[in-house]
Amino acid sequence: MSLFFVPLTSPLLDPIPINISETITINDQEKPKDNFTIGDLKIIIWGIIGDNSNSKDFFKLKLWKVDLEEGKGKWKELETLAKSSYTEAEIENFGGIKLLTTSKVVEVFDPTSQDFNEFLIRSIERMSQHILLESYGRGVNSRLYEAGWQNEWYRSAVSVVPIGTSISANVGYVFGSDGYLDYYVNGEICWGIELTREETGQLDEVNIIKIGVASCSRDTDV
Repeated sequence: MSLFFVPLTSPLLDPIPINISETITINDQEKPKDNFTIGDLKIIIWGIIGDNSNSKDFFKLKLWKVDLEEGKGKWKELETLAKSSYTEAEIENFGGIKLLTTSKVVEVFDPTSQDFNEFLIRSIERMSQHILLESYGRGVNSRLYEAGWQNEWYRSAVSVVPIGTSISANVGYVFGSDGYLDYYVNGEICWGIELTREETGQLDEVNIIKIGVASCSRDTDV
């Protein structure tokens, strides 16, 4: 697996490759790829762009995952962002996903898991707190409208959905659901997902997302 990183400085450098083999050497110790974390990736990147005399300062790095697909004009947008005194919120709005130091690299950059619980955890981890907190879509007692956090979960989920599958929205009627079925992940896995908010009675409680698996069957994919 090959990754490319770009320091967010102006002018932008060409993408710098990092090859992730089956075994990676970190601080003179070998580590299997499956256990390679974002923290380990920071150590490698710091060794390339940082001051090797202060190797422990690698923790100062903040890494973001960004899709720079060709033909989308994202590189020019990134150049504009790098020229400004950007904030984390601006990087999120650009499409960046902040990477947690303890996350495993293969789970972040090669999301092929067929396990629902793992998919659920990744999708929630990638939800942007900033987008939810700054949303103007609020009702009584400043509670987020349902569509607000549904849209943010969907934005996050499409980045970790298993390869070869896709997510369809508002498909309950297709399966004859008595209630609502917010999302359906097609392919062989056939996940039905309903997002609900837990009523706690406390005005200062944050919204809680519950996701369940529905039993879905259909002759063709949605």
